[in-house]
Amino acid sequence: VIGGLALWIGPWRSSPAPAATPSRLVPIVSSAGDGSSPSFSPDGNSVVFASNRGGNWDVWVSLVTGGNMVQITDSPEQEFFPAWSPDGERVAFTRYPLDDGPSTIWIAPALGGTARKVVENGSDPQWSPDARQIAFVRDAEGSSRIFRIGVDDRDGPVAVTPPEDGMFHRDPAWTPDGRSIVFARGRGGLSGRLTLVAATGGEMETIGNDPDGVMSAQPPVSPDGRFVIHASDRGGTINLWRVPLAGGEPERITFGPGPDSSPVMSGDGRRIAFVNARTDPRVVAIAHDGRDEDLVSGLEGGVAWHPVLSPDGATIALSRKPPGKPWRIQTVPRGGGSLTTVLDVPFDTLWPQF
Repeated sequence: VIGGLALWIGPWRSSPAPAATPSRLVPIVSSAGDGSSPSFSPDGNSVVFASNRGGNWDVWVSLVTGGNMVQITDSPEQEFFPAWSPDGERVAFTRYPLDDGPSTIWIAPALGGTARKVVENGSDPQWSPDARQIAFVRDAEGSSRIFRIGVDDRDGPVAVTPPEDGMFHRDPAWTPDGRSIVFARGRGGLSGRLTLVAATGGEMETIGNDPDGVMSAQPPVSPDGRFVIHASDRGGTINLWRVPLAGGEPERITFGPGPDSSPVMSGDGRRIAFVNARTDPRVVAIAHDGRDEDLVSGLEGGVAWHPVLSPDGATIALSRKPPGKPWRIQTVPRGGGSLTTVLDVPFDTLWPQF
């Protein structure tokens, strides 16, 4: 992955028709495999993000104007999804163990110090506006749900979304009043629709009217509560969009080749930080000596997911999502060759199995 964090500095007025065209793009960091999951400090002058620049995925802080970076975590495990608390004092993040155990959520002082664990089996923490709760994702039995937990209480997590067999609830984001949570709801992979639910739980409401197959995810809400900023491939490439929280037509924000992802807004609503990355999807076989062999060619312009080998070892089946279209099931000979579409319908199809 060739990527980095890009900062959008542009107008975001509360007029009847606020501008959505960036006035200036400023890179914060840029190098091979550099950063992901940015989060603004409350004053908007710094960004915390995950990076493997030190050889392992840790949490770092950088001024938006650039300069030296401060490393917040330094552990043998891998840390992702940092989120700066609204009071500016703490950073929550996800820690992935070296074995196959569940991920955990930790909180550390914003400028470094001893971290403490707050959630077992959780990822992607997001602070409530009053900095007293964290919404997060918990995976279990082939699906995932949104939970919340008080940062300083001992009552344990509370479920926000109900269990749905085969459905994945991801990317929680609080509304500014703290009453609701927006998240992405889909069947796996990059599939997802923007969904609204009360922070106390209840009926889930879809935001927007996208057809099946459009990916919309990573949805922070603007500080004025009017728009949901998100990444989507509805335009054919993955760019940033906004859609009214109350429903309405989506409006494109970035127009490059993408993929643009992980948007986050500054507290004053005037800036957006996001990740722009280049990916090269491959399906490979890894030999015992560590060498890898490409098994599929022609995956450009899409994403591959969940490859499985046929019992006779002659064929690979996989899910693939072309930009702006539903996931489809395709096969390819084990020795390589062209993809053959097995199932191509107007809705997402994933997780093939012989």
